[in-house]
Amino acid sequence: MTDPGLLRARETGYASRRRRDSLLMRVALLLTLALLPIGIVVIAQTWRAMENSSEIFANTLLAQTSAIVAPEREAIHTTIGVAQTLAGAFEALEPDMTGCEALLARTARDNPRLAFIGLVRTDMIARCNTTDEIQDFSNRTEAIRMFETVTPSIMFNARGAVSDQPVIVVSEPVMDPQDGFVGYIVLSFPVAGLGFDAAAEPDQQATVVTFNQAGEILTSSGPETSVGQNMPLGVALRDLVGSPPVTFEAPTPGGEERVFAVAPIVPGRAYALGSWSPVARGASGSAWFLGATLGFPLIMWAVTMLVALLALNQLVLRHVNALGRRMRSFADIRRIYRPADSRHAPTEIRDIDDAFERMATQIIRDEADLENSLREREILLKEVHHRVKNNLQLMSSIINMQVRKIGSDEARYALRQFQDRVASLASVHQALYQEPSLTRLRVDVLLGDIVAQLATMGSDDRGGADLVRELDPVTLMPDQAGPLAMLATEAVVNAFKYGGPDETGTFRILVKLALSGQGDDRRATLTIENTVSAEKRPNDGTGLGRQLIAAFASQLEARLEEESREDRFIVRVTFAPAPFEPSEDEPAPLPEPSTPPTR
Repeated sequence: MTDPGLLRARETGYASRRRRDSLLMRVALLLTLALLPIGIVVIAQTWRAMENSSEIFANTLLAQTSAIVAPEREAIHTTIGVAQTLAGAFEALEPDMTGCEALLARTARDNPRLAFIGLVRTDMIARCNTTDEIQDFSNRTEAIRMFETVTPSIMFNARGAVSDQPVIVVSEPVMDPQDGFVGYIVLSFPVAGLGFDAAAEPDQQATVVTFNQAGEILTSSGPETSVGQNMPLGVALRDLVGSPPVTFEAPTPGGEERVFAVAPIVPGRAYALGSWSPVARGASGSAWFLGATLGFPLIMWAVTMLVALLALNQLVLRHVNALGRRMRSFADIRRIYRPADSRHAPTEIRDIDDAFERMATQIIRDEADLENSLREREILLKEVHHRVKNNLQLMSSIINMQVRKIGSDEARYALRQFQDRVASLASVHQALYQEPSLTRLRVDVLLGDIVAQLATMGSDDRGGADLVRELDPVTLMPDQAGPLAMLATEAVVNAFKYGGPDETGTFRILVKLALSGQGDDRRATLTIENTVSAEKRPNDGTGLGRQLIAAFASQLEARLEEESREDRFIVRVTFAPAPFEPSEDEPAPLPEPSTPPTR
């Protein structure tokens, strides 16, 4: 017995294969392959557009950052230019104190924004400056740091020593051809008034700071409390010194992802760092552009699939499915119909429908002709069997008339046996034309009729026998039913001839047909059993009946068994019923009987 789980697994696998091999799936796969190059091209162009967009966005942020620090850029560049000019003048002219003061005073008049101009020598004292007072910077931390190395520098001083306000200090080393380094030209200008130190507006998207070569913040766009929260986490400003104009993304200490732009103010000395909110990127449309452009191939594929599959289903599949249903209906119940919407089908589908209808109509006509031919053949065969039966019964009647006119008991008995055989053949032909099927016979019914007929025929010498019939329903092909009927006739006739009452005075004849086994082991067994009288001897006959029984058993390919007991005699025949399949083989010819021992 097949496991239900295995059957369900097979059905599931079959359904899965059907879906995988369906026309919709194959068309979808082919369309996907066809659209794949277009998708790749679109993605490549999209990626290129994204790169261009990113480049434009980076340049925009750099430009905006530079624009925000434009006032300070101008001030720093101007101050550095003045410092370098003064340093060059001191190196070239080597003025005395009066000349130094006159030079610085003139420079202060030309640059009114400068809060302090002075020459700070190596002893950290500015004797020549624009304040008309000697300024001592030896106790100033920024001065000490400035003199640690002989390099130009820019520093922020939250409280200037002279102006007492936040200033940016620019220093330029002064070199003497003979004495070497003599000090710094130091200039400072106030941060106030640059337009850059005001608090940030609530909706401002950027925080911009400027820093020097040491990574120290010079100025910022808002309060110091907000500056630290908007700086890149893990990135030191000193690490950005020497960087070309660049943008990058990094998280802030507050966990916000921001975009940063580094714009050099004075390469190597001062830089501007803009910290931009991601809203700036969203405002530029880059995020939306990224999603839209990357999603466009998928949207195009989905729309193409939807349109193609709907069109395929509307124009082809529903008509093909309808045609399939018509074919199944024709195969099951031979019904031909045309759906109402078939007139809307494409021309090719309508041509297939017309061809199917013509084929189905022709098949129905051919089947009708075949059925008529088969019916006529069956009628003719039944008529043949009927006529044969009638002729055999006529012969039996003639033999019966002849028996009545013969005086010899031996001749009468011989004719009676011949009459039994003719009657048995007539019964076979009668059963053939009475059966609905010409290829199957109910042999249990046939044997019952034959035994009853044998008991009534020649009742003068067959009276007093108790006939017992135990016949299971068995259906055989005519090739087996005929020999079995003839074998039963001979065995029953022998039972009447040689049987008799037993010791109890009962003359009993048992005719039993049993079916056993299944499939290839199916077997049918016919048993003829009769009681034996001590008055009848086994060798009273000619032995022809036993020869015919053996011959019919050989034709059935059966196993023949004979068993003789003190009070009864048993004949048992066992054979395999042939399967009900058409066979082109002719029935085996009746073999020549061997001469058995005379009973």
